[in-house]
Amino acid sequence: MSEDALDTAHATDPHRDWPTRTPLYDDGRLVAIFTTGADQHEEAPWVDGVWCPSHVDTPKVADVLAPAFAGWRLSTSDFPLAAELVARGALVLRHVHTMTHDLLDLPAYDGQATVARLSAPDLVERAAEVDRVLRSAYPPGHPDHRDERVTTNGAGMRRVASGEVLGPLLDCSSVALAGGTVAGACLVVERDGRPPDGGPWVLEIFRDPALAARGIGRALLATTLALAFEARLPGLSLVVSDANVRARSLYTALGFQETAQSLTLLMPPMSSTP
Repeated sequence: MSEDALDTAHATDPHRDWPTRTPLYDDGRLVAIFTTGADQHEEAPWVDGVWCPSHVDTPKVADVLAPAFAGWRLSTSDFPLAAELVARGALVLRHVHTMTHDLLDLPAYDGQATVARLSAPDLVERAAEVDRVLRSAYPPGHPDHRDERVTTNGAGMRRVASGEVLGPLLDCSSVALAGGTVAGACLVVERDGRPPDGGPWVLEIFRDPALAARGIGRALLATTLALAFEARLPGLSLVVSDANVRARSLYTALGFQETAQSLTLLMPPMSSTP
C-alpha cells in the first residue's frame, strides 16, 4: 500500500487521535487499524477500536482478524464486522454506548447527598470500603456486572488509585458519604486520546443499592462535572451497557450525548489441527 493511501486511511480512522494505532495488512493491503492493550480490569489481551477502511470486504477482514486475535477480547463499532466474527465463533460480551459531556451546560443539583472530591490518597485509604460498595452495586445479573472487576480487599481500587487502570486518577473524581461511610463513587481517569474516545473518562460510577437515599448517582455526576469544568478539562466521557436503560436515561438527562455504540467480543481460540 502506498504511503499516500495509508495516510488517507488513517485520516478517516475515527480513532486516529489514539496514540497507539496499529495497521494490519493482508498481502500488502491495509485491512484494519486497531489499538492493543489489556482489559481495563484484568490483564487479558484486548484489541480495541478495530476499524476497517470502506474499500475492504468485511468477510475478508474477519478471516484475517479471527486467527490474528484468537482468544483475545476485541471491541469494534463496526457491527457488520462483529456479525462476521460471531459467525466464526466469537461471543458477544458487551454492547455499550459511548457518551460524552462537553462541560458547557452543567446540570443543576439541589439534593441532600453529601458528595466530596476523591483524590488518589483518599481512594487508597478507603479502598476496601469502595470495593465493597462496587461489588454490591453490580451483582451477578446486573447489565454491568463483570466477574473480573470484583476484589474483596481493595486491590482493585488501589490499582485505580495508582493509575494502572486506563490512566491516572483525576481530582474531579468524587465520593458520596452517608454517616461517614461510602455510599457511592465516581472514578475518573485520564485515558489516552481526546473526547469522546479518550481524555477524562468515567471508569466507574456506582452507589450502594442498600441505601434508601435517592439521587446519589445524580449528585456524584453533577459534582464530578462541576469539578471537571473547574479544572478546565476538555470534556467527560463514559460507556454504559445497552441493557442499562436507567443509567443511560440519567446520563442523557444530565447532558451527556451519545457518540457511538460498540460491541466487545471474546474471540474463539485457535482451532487445533486434528
